[in-house]
Amino acid sequence: MMPSDAKFPILQIGLVQISESRFAHRYFPYTAGLLQAYALRHISHPECLYFRLPIFERIHPQAALQQLAGVDVAGFSVYCWNIQRSQRIAEQLKQRQPDTLIIFGGPQVPTADCEAFLRAAPWIDVAALGEGEQTFLALLESLPGRDWSAIPGIAWIDADGVYHQHPTGPRITDLEEIPSPYLTGVFEPLMLAHPEYKWIATWESNRGCPFQCSFCDWGGLIQSRVYQFELERLLAEIDWFGQQGVADIFCADANFGMLARDLEIARHMVAAKQRYGAPHLFQTQMAKNVKIRNLELQGLLAGSGLNPVAAIALQSLHPPTLKAIKRENISIARYSEVQQYCQQQGIFNYTDLIIGLPEETYESFRAGIAQVIKM
Repeated sequence: MMPSDAKFPILQIGLVQISESRFAHRYFPYTAGLLQAYALRHISHPECLYFRLPIFERIHPQAALQQLAGVDVAGFSVYCWNIQRSQRIAEQLKQRQPDTLIIFGGPQVPTADCEAFLRAAPWIDVAALGEGEQTFLALLESLPGRDWSAIPGIAWIDADGVYHQHPTGPRITDLEEIPSPYLTGVFEPLMLAHPEYKWIATWESNRGCPFQCSFCDWGGLIQSRVYQFELERLLAEIDWFGQQGVADIFCADANFGMLARDLEIARHMVAAKQRYGAPHLFQTQMAKNVKIRNLELQGLLAGSGLNPVAAIALQSLHPPTLKAIKRENISIARYSEVQQYCQQQGIFNYTDLIIGLPEETYESFRAGIAQVIKM
């Protein structure tokens, strides 16, 4: 629907992904970067899109509104740490600019009861459910007419107050359809605009999780087959992190170490630190079913100083609770083996238990704590 002879960008787009800061360190708005890179790659007329610098940190809502002044589309990526501030900005933005299309997506947007979510926030025009890249592109392509009848994975309330929700579409199986926001230069203007900051990168080597643990956003949102980004791309991104001096990498994989190639990735991360002096930290979520490879991988990261801490999540030790939340822990014997290995290698390790899970009682939770202490 966009003319190819436009002399100026037709759509002004502002993306908002607010993250916590760590002193002088800021998170790259990774989700916003993915949406931008995917749209520019796949839309029929990319010259008609102009992306403002994303809002990526906690700033005063009035400052955010100034940055979003005049945008045609405002996209918010929301989670528990930014939902209230994002809602406040979106509400005031709709009051000032009623024609701006406001899109909300991310883990904080519920799929089971999105109607209640939208009715409580009438400033949101449409909610994206599930993976966002294809949905965001389709919404941009629908403009200016806003015909959403054929777009999967969205929910909205129309002008007559009628609620609509479309089932999510198929996942992206070929992840190379998604350009890297790091390697395509999406974040370069942001880095140039903020030379005072050091950066933390969220990073994926794959998407998906074969487990269905109820109290986990991975299991609830993306439970299914694991799809992988190409190894060549990943190694190039690691080199980019090192060259740019990115201090901290947060790996968003649900089970890093599950794939045989993860050991090669870790070795390349160590080599990048040795070659460039960065990154300094590589945070991972260890695969739930711990294998020898996971221990070798953790030893490699700990020995290089990239990750001196190993987390072995349990959530509960009460069998009825584990059954209720669809979780199967590693055996106690295996847990003890992992602990012994970590102690021998000088790796600090810890576990976590969740208070108030289904079927858990005060007595069973206390027994679980006692059992962990004895290990």
